[in-house]
Amino acid sequence: MKRAEAGTTQRADVDLVRELYGRRRYCVRAMTGLVNCGKALLRRALATIEPEEPPARIKKRASLLFEARRKGKPPAETKAVDLALEEKTGVELSLTLQALQAFGERRRLYEKCLREAARRLPVWQWAESVRGFGDLGLAILIGEAGDLGNYANPGRLWKRMGLAPKGSYAMETKGGKEAFAVPRRRRSAMWTVGDALIKGGAHYREIYLERKAREEGEHPDLTKLHRHRRAQRYMEKRLLKDLWRAWRNGRKD
Repeated sequence: MKRAEAGTTQRADVDLVRELYGRRRYCVRAMTGLVNCGKALLRRALATIEPEEPPARIKKRASLLFEARRKGKPPAETKAVDLALEEKTGVELSLTLQALQAFGERRRLYEKCLREAARRLPVWQWAESVRGFGDLGLAILIGEAGDLGNYANPGRLWKRMGLAPKGSYAMETKGGKEAFAVPRRRRSAMWTVGDALIKGGAHYREIYLERKAREEGEHPDLTKLHRHRRAQRYMEKRLLKDLWRAWRNGRKD
């Protein structure tokens, strides 16, 4: 294959991953909204049926009830309360659960297609060797960052994914106050990949553990959670740096 044709093919594969990832993300947002709406519907109904119940108790019961109905399990309430809930939420709750199921099926379809598309990327051979990363992890990062060959150095990629120093995101509001435009969605996606590597990885888990031990020795004043996050952040940056190098080495244009 000619170099120009190979480059066109790679760009097409990246574009496909980003399109599928965008559609998957839409499904995730829709499902999150439906879950929140369903639980809110049950909270209002329970508060009407049993107004003497404390709000915290109502919230917990509504959450448990929604998850039970979502899984098709019998509700953990008395028959009288169940009948009252059916009267107040029957149609709306049923429609919410149906929509949630439909979006869930669509999300799984997009994830299947994402995995297949990620395996066609030139960097897949490297990504496949990283335990705990996999095709979906690769698809998530490319979906958020795009063509890694467009980044002049790993630092640019770190900034894109929310891993640069906080000062890198400094900005000024219309009122003249300092603010920080950290890309929260991309940072969250990066955290998800990093968390999977800590739990099921090998090489990058070792990097995390070594950094965590160093943080404990150098920063004993920090909380355990703070040291954990610093170590995970360090490991995530190493992953992106290695991925960037593998991508650059595997470019065909």
